[in-house]
Amino acid sequence: MHPILGSVIVSAELAVQRKIALQNACRCTEHVVSGSKPQATAPYAIPHRSPSGSRLRLLCAVLFGRLIGVEGSGRLVGMIRIATRGSALALVQARLVAGGLRAVGGGECELVVVSTAGDDDPDRPIHEFGGAGVFTKAVERAVLDGLADAAVHSHKDLPTEGTPGLCIAAIPERAAAGDLLLIRSAAVDRGRRPWMLRAGACVGTSSARRRAQLVERDGRAVPVDIRGNVPTRLARLRDGVVDGLIVARAGLDRLRADVSAFEAVDLLALDVLPAPAQGAMAVQCRVDDAETAEALRAIHHEVTGTAVAAERGLLALVQGGCSVALGCLATVSAEGVSMRAYLHRDGIARRCVVEGGSAEDVAGAALLALTR
Repeated sequence: MHPILGSVIVSAELAVQRKIALQNACRCTEHVVSGSKPQATAPYAIPHRSPSGSRLRLLCAVLFGRLIGVEGSGRLVGMIRIATRGSALALVQARLVAGGLRAVGGGECELVVVSTAGDDDPDRPIHEFGGAGVFTKAVERAVLDGLADAAVHSHKDLPTEGTPGLCIAAIPERAAAGDLLLIRSAAVDRGRRPWMLRAGACVGTSSARRRAQLVERDGRAVPVDIRGNVPTRLARLRDGVVDGLIVARAGLDRLRADVSAFEAVDLLALDVLPAPAQGAMAVQCRVDDAETAEALRAIHHEVTGTAVAAERGLLALVQGGCSVALGCLATVSAEGVSMRAYLHRDGIARRCVVEGGSAEDVAGAALLALTR
């Protein structure tokens, strides 16, 4: 090896060792990886289980200035690196998973923050991104590339087709599944119960499911597209950009968002059904990573997993993604799985209730009822 290159590698390795020592001195660390354009911005890193070639990778990182976060050539015993989006809600969810793992003796965790296509272009309508996985592909890539050991997602954001090389190792206990309609005081009409929206009120939502059910139940409301994370959408409501806002209750609860300034209407109580798996999280790992899979299984919630299997089973059968106006909610009891479902397609809205059966059977029966 050329002596100059050798000295560069040695110096770089010493710098990395100092970085690792500083990181390991902390119980919880976070670093950022840009992942929405993997061909152009994905960082080089030393794989934690493949020491061969690490010196060459490190040299490339130093020479091209693309070393964002390095874990070293060996994974710390008991340390799980969790990939997540950088939004406030995504970080809260990743920390909930990390806390759950610590509570069951699963060891310490490190968050690896990944930028996604949906985050990089917050004003572009979701349906224009050309398919599912807008908020998940880059996070999954971090795990597949060895930059992280696990990934945390809002389960409803995942495509129904599994990603080769990854598996869902755990679905923690679900939070509230329904939606809330938040209304500015100036747009409240208490004489128009139960929605309490004044006629012609503009309601922010980019969801086909929410728009269809809103218009069906309150024909005088005007749905308008709105993008952005939860705090951004709440700010737009507060500033009067929209009169009302439909948002997942789980996100508000997890963020502990203060919505006391708004009138809040529980839409699930009005039979406005949520997206499949809404309120649930999915934790992925590599299919060949038995160690991480075993650790994640400790935070899996069986009842939530069964309900989500029924809901996403229906979604797969309908063959729809974010652009399909499908809502459903499954419950699990001693008699089996039951599910309420809603589908709006080709100008026709249908609802059904299916009771008692396996997750697979209930999904199939719901499909027949909704498409008859």
